[in-house]
Amino acid sequence: MPPSQSPSQSKEQAVRAVKAIWAAVSQAGPDGKKYITFVNRNDLVYLFCTGFVDEAKHTLTDWVDSFQDALQPDESYRLTEEQWMAKASFRYCGPVGRPFDPMLLREGDWPEKEMETLLKTHLLPAIYFTEKEFRSIFDEAKPTFFSGGIYKVSRQVKEDLKKMIDLYPSPAQVRALGLAEARAEMASKGSGFTTGQAQSQIAAQRLSDLLSRSGGKS
Repeated sequence: MPPSQSPSQSKEQAVRAVKAIWAAVSQAGPDGKKYITFVNRNDLVYLFCTGFVDEAKHTLTDWVDSFQDALQPDESYRLTEEQWMAKASFRYCGPVGRPFDPMLLREGDWPEKEMETLLKTHLLPAIYFTEKEFRSIFDEAKPTFFSGGIYKVSRQVKEDLKKMIDLYPSPAQVRALGLAEARAEMASKGSGFTTGQAQSQIAAQRLSDLLSRSGGKS
């Protein structure tokens, strides 16, 4: 894991990241000025769910509400450079771990204590559910692979967990997946990189893809 950053270093990295994204995806509007425009609220939710925002510090509501000054009559959001740069305060710039892959779990018997550790340290951080929601789902499935104080982890159990995480990944899991893909791509090209640079490139690409899919209004 990369060494922790000081608050000032994290702030500087966040500013550099949103500035790089502005340079990559802003487009000229009818008045000749540059903007980043989101078609509707769903675009903002997408950015939150794909790890752009530090979800440990800001809720989805906080993030969406911060765009109110850019809301247009047609429910799109058009941001000036100043408004976009203000989003640096929301940007996640911390360490990014490896994505959790349930298929790598050991098959066989798991004592309750060991399973509880797995849930808290790996499963819950990887899935976009509250702990209460996840435990409700887990407890419903529990009788199918738990008996006599022992969990029986089979390939089917691992596949079921993978499907759930693939369908409902947490922002942290999406960040980890994106960085792992970027590392693999850069390694195949023999390119050196820093985690911060890779994260900025991933965010810019996701935003560019989003604007292309949604029409990229300016």
